[in-house]
Amino acid sequence: MKIDLKTHVKSSFINIYESTPILVFSPRCINLIGERTDFNGGYVFPATIDKGIICAVARNELKICRIYAIDVDENYEFGIEKLEPLPEVGWQN
Repeated sequence: MKIDLKTHVKSSFINIYESTPILVFSPRCINLIGERTDFNGGYVFPATIDKGIICAVARNELKICRIYAIDVDENYEFGIEKLEPLPEVGWQN
């Protein structure tokens, strides 16, 4: 059984944050031989494919941003008044 990613992301968001999100999809791209040059001087043709990332967002009245990664089942919170890079490498950074 194939899982519908949009439905999964939306229902996960509602279960975690008890709020209805706006869903945003960003398609993945591939480069085929074509109209522009890549870093090695070869010609490429960028095209979107049916793979990508879906992000669910909703406004809250807090001064923190709460994020959750479904694929690794981890959440993270940070203040929005003073943004700083994290010292470690990870999906949160």
